Amino acid sequence: RQPRFDFVQYPSLFFGAFASTGQLEPLDPYFEKYAGTSDYLDWVMPAYREFYTKWNGETVGVMLDGDIHILHYRKKYFEDPELQAKFSSRFQQELAVPTTWDDFLKCTQFFTEELSGDGIYGTSMVVNPPNFGWGFWMDIAASAGVNYFDENMNPVINQGKAAEALDMYKEIISFGPPGAEAMDIGTTIQRWQSGSDVMSVWWIDLAEFTVQQQGVELAEDQGAAIVPGWVGDDGEVTHRATSLWCRTASIPRNLPQDVKDAAFYFIYRMSHPDYSDRIVADPFCGSEPFGKSHYTDAAAQMYIEPNPQRSTNDLWTTNDGIFQ
Repeated sequence: RQPRFDFVQYPSLFFGAFASTGQLEPLDPYFEKYAGTSDYLDWVMPAYREFYTKWNGETVGVMLDGDIHILHYRKKYFEDPELQAKFSSRFQQELAVPTTWDDFLKCTQFFTEELSGDGIYGTSMVVNPPNFGWGFWMDIAASAGVNYFDENMNPVINQGKAAEALDMYKEIISFGPPGAEAMDIGTTIQRWQSGSDVMSVWWIDLAEFTVQQQGVELAEDQGAAIVPGWVGDDGEVTHRATSLWCRTASIPRNLPQDVKDAAFYFIYRMSHPDYSDRIVADPFCGSEPFGKSHYTDAAAQMYIEPNPQRSTNDLWTTNDGIFQ
């Protein structure tokens, strides 16, 4: 009844739980006050706009972070001539960054069996239930056409392609490092940053963490690709990665009107590409792409440039060293 916060941000996978309470302010009238908001709403990528900001036909959230899983890999192992020759001889195909889950399993097994003596393994998959192991299974299942429910809302996660995806998930884990069956998020970060895994299915910002924490050589050895998929009847590979986290901002309904006006301006401004193009490219801001311009070449260039929004002014006269 008396909200403690002027606005709230929360993981988008809980959006429905918050929106269904009726305690979030409808934001469409606020958007109408500003010019160009129709362009902004079209700019937010549909997967985020439709699922993480709208409820019962109303906009009740603003996107701030668009996490999605990708495939991280260490380039040097895929480019090693000796490993390439061994892989080709064994599997009768070239060693390449996997585009299918079958090839991902082959690469995981191969690298583990070839390199585990040196403490290097093919991959570490997040497993622990509190750490979203289900989401990493869904990376495999979704690209096979799996949904959580059928059209009558009967659960289908225990049959057909969903069960086959679980078998694939378990087989990949079987070639992991010691403790792979209970792997948590923190350990997968540590393993990647130490160079102990050749591949890692993780959020985009795993590479950013590594740049922050590790030396240039290890950071520059990182490559990234789309999460693997499955070959369909038409011979094409279908890729579907889970977003799994993300962040939505909303305004509590029971606030004074002047506070709600100011709160909307703040979250809209932070989400707008005029600012978020730089925010998502700044490794210390913790936000990932959610708008169309975030995936352009111009936005990619910003990842290797200083963030000009991090400056000083009369109110903030000093700048924390990590932002320089």
